[in-house]
Amino acid sequence: MSTHVQQPAGTHRLARRAWVAVGCIPVGFVLSMVVGEGLFAMQGYDSGDEDAPAGAIALAGGTGILVFAGPCVAAWLLGRRAVAAGEPQGSTPALVGAVVGAVFVLMNLLGVVGRIAGL
Repeated sequence: MSTHVQQPAGTHRLARRAWVAVGCIPVGFVLSMVVGEGLFAMQGYDSGDEDAPAGAIALAGGTGILVFAGPCVAAWLLGRRAVAAGEPQGSTPALVGAVVGAVFVLMNLLGVVGRIAGL
């Protein structure tokens, strides 16, 4: 008689995908910097320009934040789905994605708003 509990199909795959999303967070960071600086430069401004208009700052900064948030949101969603499907190992990548994403977005959002406000 076996006491092994059968896991639903696909749960290990969800936790694994959540960890892959966590592994993509550094890539998202680099891409967000490239996209943000690239959009700022495409609008004719240098990252050190103090006189850049609020729209240019918001476009570049907001897009960069969204690019970085992608892997964090994916890690959180996939990790939560894994936990809901009975795979408790999904909670760790979900927590990592949520915390790293929230801290990065908050710090950069404050930076963008501060720059727009001239602080």
